Amino acid sequence: MSATSLPEIREAEAPPAIAAIYAALNEETGIGQVNLIWRHAAALPGVLDWLWAQAAPALASGAAAAARDRITAAITLPASAPALPRHGSWKDWYPPAQSHPHHHHQAASRPPHIQRASPAQCRSNCGIAAQCRAPR
Repeated sequence: MSATSLPEIREAEAPPAIAAIYAALNEETGIGQVNLIWRHAAALPGVLDWLWAQAAPALASGAAAAARDRITAAITLPASAPALPRHGSWKDWYPPAQSHPHHHHQAASRPPHIQRASPAQCRSNCGIAAQCRAPR
């Protein structure tokens, strides 16, 4: 499978007319970064100007923000995942079947900023020391 990328005009590379639309987008949306779809549209002659002419009134009037707020209020998002334990890695949340979630991996499989907990720390953090596979 080959990867195909669409042409885009990045903010840092934008000529003045496109940079002005990008600045207006950043101002109106409050995001601070031009979305990829706008950058792709800028690479197609006339498309960014046309899109901006359609979107600018809705952004300036607050209609787009009001629609966003209605959608946000109407949906229920799932609870976020709990934070990783300080001594673990992302793999601790996806253990092999029939395994305790605080199993330990070889140092090479952990990111360098994650330090291995001592066995005593692991057992005390697990809360189920009898099932913890940390060495004693």
